[in-house]
Amino acid sequence: EVYTYPMVSEDMYEGPTDKAVKLANPLGEDFVYMRRTLVPSLLKIVQENKQYDSIQIFEISNVYEKNGNKLPIETRMLGGLIKKRSANFFEVKGVLEQLANDFGIKNLHFSTIGTSSLETEIKIGKDVIGSIEILDDTLVNFELNFEILAKHATLNKTFKPLAKYPPLIEDI
Repeated sequence: EVYTYPMVSEDMYEGPTDKAVKLANPLGEDFVYMRRTLVPSLLKIVQENKQYDSIQIFEISNVYEKNGNKLPIETRMLGGLIKKRSANFFEVKGVLEQLANDFGIKNLHFSTIGTSSLETEIKIGKDVIGSIEILDDTLVNFELNFEILAKHATLNKTFKPLAKYPPLIEDI
């Protein structure tokens, strides 16, 4: 698990800066805008740790969207990144399926966006909760809306007791 600053520089900000939440009194040039996505912050951590061949990180934090003259809209997101020699989509998909299983979510669906298979949309029923993106052959990232994920989570667990007289199977 990593914790990164919610403020990013203009180079790290994804999207047009006119839609960005800009700080009135930033701490420095690296902390001018509030981030819209967790991915650039995770990529910066990977870049700072180039000496490692394998990195698996995640962060649960807020992202910010401009809301006119009002306070920005804060959304809690879960972002993650896997870096290794043969990183692939199916490894990240397996991690997310296990996460959904632990949350008690049964109807998780994956579908490609557009004609490219580099980005995949993740849905729970009809709600879009995030995406998986293949950045290159060594990097795969994902980002999920944690608030929607938590809304669909259930803590109902089923208990199936062991049989009082279990069957005996003999091989003769």
